[in-house]
Amino acid sequence: MRSPLEAIDGEYRHALFTTYSISLPFFEHWVLPILGRSNVRNVVVLADKYQLGTALQDPDVRRAGTAYHLAAVDLGPGAFHPKIMLLVGETSARLVVSSANQTVSGQLRNLEIATVLDWSITEHRGAITDAAQFLNRLTDYLPDHVTEAIAAATAPIADFPDPIEQTPGARFIHNLDEDIARSLPSGDLTAVAPFVDQDGRAAARLSGDRHLTVWVDAERIEASAQFFDGPFTVEPQRFSLPLHGKAYWSAEEVVAGSPNLSEAGLYRTASTGNCEAAISILLGTTSPAIAPPVEKWDGDVRADAVARASQAHPSDTEHTALGVFVAWEDEEGIGADLADGAVVERQGDTGWIRFGTILSQRLVPDNELTYFPRLIRTVTHDGRLLHAVVHRIAELRIRRLRRPSSRASESVTQLPLDIETVKALEGVLSELYTLTELMNEDTAPSDSPASALTPGSEEASLGDWRPAHPGDEPRIPALYRTAWNGDPDA
Repeated sequence: MRSPLEAIDGEYRHALFTTYSISLPFFEHWVLPILGRSNVRNVVVLADKYQLGTALQDPDVRRAGTAYHLAAVDLGPGAFHPKIMLLVGETSARLVVSSANQTVSGQLRNLEIATVLDWSITEHRGAITDAAQFLNRLTDYLPDHVTEAIAAATAPIADFPDPIEQTPGARFIHNLDEDIARSLPSGDLTAVAPFVDQDGRAAARLSGDRHLTVWVDAERIEASAQFFDGPFTVEPQRFSLPLHGKAYWSAEEVVAGSPNLSEAGLYRTASTGNCEAAISILLGTTSPAIAPPVEKWDGDVRADAVARASQAHPSDTEHTALGVFVAWEDEEGIGADLADGAVVERQGDTGWIRFGTILSQRLVPDNELTYFPRLIRTVTHDGRLLHAVVHRIAELRIRRLRRPSSRASESVTQLPLDIETVKALEGVLSELYTLTELMNEDTAPSDSPASALTPGSEEASLGDWRPAHPGDEPRIPALYRTAWNGDPDA
């Protein structure tokens, strides 16, 4: 698998994504078309608040708030870090838990780890159900319209015709209640991760009274000398691609997903550290061996890692100064979850310009509105820059309820008819075709098109409606085409 996105295969109605960082142009130009081919109508993307604040600075954001819901999650002092894709259909579901963010690097360039579970496999159903419950628990921190969309996506799972069987084999793991380390395999352990505590604290705790081997990307790892002196074995490797995958495995079990080999990822809950998610798979005689594409590294990894760690990193001031807020469009205008008096800006031809102020969570524009902007922003009293996508909730709701296209459903959306009337008309046409056959019993069949009635003719025979070949759409006689000019009501 080149990308976790390759798991989007089949017919689904809903797609829920969680990610740490995101490239919105990538998601809109690459991911949304893939979802469209699977008839997905309800799309929700949840991201880390600071990373989403950075992503919304990109001016090439076009479909957020109209084609998909986009929201930030803030559970604690750490990062919102899970990488989940849940696809839900009327009687099917597929879950992908990985280490890959929704970025070009995460989906196409890095060496990532992904686990794909499908409802058709009995052993996977419990993990899929648990992942849906995890996503529902996040709604306590989200806007109402996003909560509604997530509930609509996860509700079908409870009504699937096949019963859920908690067969051992796959477990969905998260740290909303307890840390990830409690769910790691017992016994001797091997770990691989792109990021570690530089002093090796998490690795030292994980080793405990067992043997721990840590695989590191020798060309990119950053760590202090203390890390290499820890009570565990460090095995530097040269990976075929930049390492971003995270996994922990013993002889019997593997846990793979988002947590790095750090205290924030392994030894804290979401309220005190990062929010993380992973999948546990029991290894059996038919399970593949853990064998990432690596080569033995013979260089001085210790000196290189210490040198990289000692280099000055960009300040986090700019990163933490970015954030997001909630904004929406309704019949009354634009609403925003901001304090009274907050000044709101919108993008103009030459950059950001003043748009209006907030009063009772409503935008009071400086000038008469001629259109609603897609992106807005505000600067808080302490200098933080917050961005928001103006969600068109009514449009998103209609999109979610819209069914996959077909001739019958398209007729309903284009004509002032309900589906029962369409079915009745189809029945009438069927009877007309039968009558035509009876009328032409004595006439030799012909493949030539039926002659169309010319304008001025007083009546049209049933044969003028008959298609040239079975299964084709009915013909429209010239009389009707010229008299009503294609008016659907005609």
